[in-house]
Amino acid sequence: LAAGNTVIVKPSEVTPRSGELFCRALASSLPEGVLQVVQGDGKTGEQLISSDDIHMVAMTGSTATGKQIMNVCSKKLKRLVLELGGKDPMVVFKDADLDKAANDA
Repeated sequence: LAAGNTVIVKPSEVTPRSGELFCRALASSLPEGVLQVVQGDGKTGEQLISSDDIHMVAMTGSTATGKQIMNVCSKKLKRLVLELGGKDPMVVFKDADLDKAANDA
């Protein structure tokens, strides 16, 4: 967006509403059509990134999904940015079992 490109966001099918709400708030300050949201599962994502109209893909998620996306993008030499295998934030309260919390983290 900062470089003047249009963006299509496909949120996770597990949390579609949060991605849609974020994009709706951001899109309200942009020209119409500059930021679009597409909902769907992995097949929807694969169709999207396979399109010749898509020139770059950025994804945050699991390593397994990242490998699948890399495979699709490599066939057309698309630019790709992946943020994979991160940890979710975790709150540990003072009365928690610290060994269990450390193991779960």
